[in-house]
Order: sequence, then C-alpha cells, then structure tokens
Amino acid sequence: MNRRVRLAISVGLVAMVAVGSAAVALTRDKLGLLPVRSQHGIVREEPPMVTLAREDLAGLLGIDVGDVSVLSIEPVEWPDTSLGNPQPGLFYLQVITPGYKLILEGADFPYTYHTDLNQHVELVNESEQPAA
Repeated sequence: MNRRVRLAISVGLVAMVAVGSAAVALTRDKLGLLPVRSQHGIVREEPPMVTLAREDLAGLLGIDVGDVSVLSIEPVEWPDTSLGNPQPGLFYLQVITPGYKLILEGADFPYTYHTDLNQHVELVNESEQPAA
C-alpha cells in the first residue's frame, strides 16, 4: 500500500470518527439528556421530562423532589398525542409522538407517567395510585 492510499484511509477514519461523535452529540441534544446523580451515587443521564414528572409527583404527594426515585425510563413512540392515555370525549392528533414511559417512586409506591419530548407529563392510572 503506498503512502497516498494510507493517508487517504487515515483521513477517512478520522472523518468517520468525527461524524460519529457529532451524531452522538445531536442525539444527546435532541433528547435533552442531562447528567444527574442517582440515589446510589451513580452518574446517569436524565431527560428534562423526567425532572418535570418528578417535580409533578413531589407536588402531588407533598414531598421533596429528592424523595422521588426513578425506577425506569423507557423511550416510547406514542401512536397519537394522547400519550397512550386517551380520555373519553377528547380527540387527539393522529401523529407519532415520541416521549417516555416513566415509573417513579414516591412515598414507597410506584407511579406511572407518560410524556412527550416537550412539556407534557401525565400521571396515568390514577385510580391505581394510593390516596395522598
């Protein structure tokens, strides 16, 4: 292999790594991932919608946000803007709506939230949740 071919391959590899890094950065920005520390001291990333849901649950239960734990975060593509929780008599846009299904724990009980990627967080299955 001559020197020009090796140089071209090296430049190509550097370009692929740079593009891959940019793609990861775009994905991180698109999802709005932020570094946070979990209750076990492990650093992980939490989307802003998780923070909004934790704040909502803390307000509903009258507890500190730090007392709301995240049990699971599942990226979801909801089939419409009801976020998987349609209400009788309401109509929803029939568009794929990316978001999250969250399981939070507050006051030793799990709570399910559905979100989009913007500002909408919704507590679902309220009838299954204990009274505050």
